[in-house]
Amino acid sequence: MKNQKEFIQIPLLIAIIAGILIVVAVGYIVAKRANNPEQVIPSEEVLKNSNEESTTTPAVDANSIFLKEEMARKKQRDIDREQCITSVVQYDPNSCKVSALTCATIRAREKERVNEETDRCYFRFPTN
Repeated sequence: MKNQKEFIQIPLLIAIIAGILIVVAVGYIVAKRANNPEQVIPSEEVLKNSNEESTTTPAVDANSIFLKEEMARKKQRDIDREQCITSVVQYDPNSCKVSALTCATIRAREKERVNEETDRCYFRFPTN
């Protein structure tokens, strides 16, 4: 049998290195294209376009409109949550006319019911 002095054949080594270089180059190009932001229109052009066409508005106005709408939704959600919580019927402990043990059981069940209904309000109208 012939002694093999080389670890790997040279053409195979060149092919592996070329393949790695191609994969790295393609990955670099794809990453570079993905990270490039879209072309930004200079503010002068935006102002020109907004003067010519009344339907075009600068991006700042769109963002501020979105923020105002979001704040209005959050405010309405908070109002709805508070209305939901205040609409939960509270148990009146003075209305219990039976024995103390039965009243304690009823009071515990009613407290649990009120807590569950309040939790439902927080679930329906989250605080975040």
